[in-house]
Amino acid sequence: MATTKLSDVKIKSLKPKDKLYRLLDSDRLYIEIRPTGAKVWRFKFVFQGKESSMSLGEYPAISLAEARSLKDQMRAKLAKGIHPVEDRKNIRAQALAETTNTFDSIAAEFKLKRMCSKSETYQGKFDIALEKDISPVIGKKNINEVTSADVLKILDNTVERVVKESNGRFTGASAALENRRFVGGVIRYAIATLRAENDPTYAVRDVIKRPRVNHARALTKEERYKARTSLPKYNGTQTVKNAGFILLYTMLRAVEIRKMQWSWVDFESR
Repeated sequence: MATTKLSDVKIKSLKPKDKLYRLLDSDRLYIEIRPTGAKVWRFKFVFQGKESSMSLGEYPAISLAEARSLKDQMRAKLAKGIHPVEDRKNIRAQALAETTNTFDSIAAEFKLKRMCSKSETYQGKFDIALEKDISPVIGKKNINEVTSADVLKILDNTVERVVKESNGRFTGASAALENRRFVGGVIRYAIATLRAENDPTYAVRDVIKRPRVNHARALTKEERYKARTSLPKYNGTQTVKNAGFILLYTMLRAVEIRKMQWSWVDFESR
């Protein structure tokens, strides 16, 4: 390998040959000239008695000055007992984790693997919660960096949104509690798959109080009579009128009547 210190003029003049050849610059930094014409910077080093080499990039994307600077950085790592190749792998792995371990990416995986048995309606609620309340706050964050303050912000934003959209008819407490459960579910899935260490939703579990449930009471005899006599006078569609009578005489829920199928009706065994 030639030992004359390199210059940009010298490097630009180098032509490919039938076989790869190398030219040394200084301190074990050299450039490889490959048969394809590619010119690649490499640095040779010894770590714990074993000789190795590593690529520093391709010329001219990495200039001579930049290659020398990178070589000095690698020498500094070696002086601290750090293997430069392993260190670079760790840095790249961390950078990859920061892009693949975002809350949104793990939420998508969570939905695919843990919510597949849930109803389409429930999965739809999850998607809406992500879009409207959760992702705008923590979607792009590495899941390990999500804090209790982030979760609190999601809860506050949810309450504010629901109150605004309902013109004050709803408090937003139920939606906020559900969003906290969604966030906690995703993060606990990340913990189970060794990509997160703690659940920040726990610290804010008591911030939003569960709203009191007011169960519908049974109609009195007088109220049932009034409903039955008022229905024939109803000016709406016959479909709604029929649904009202079915409701009175079967005690089904409104949702059950809306989704009722003919296969459920048996006039013979009524």
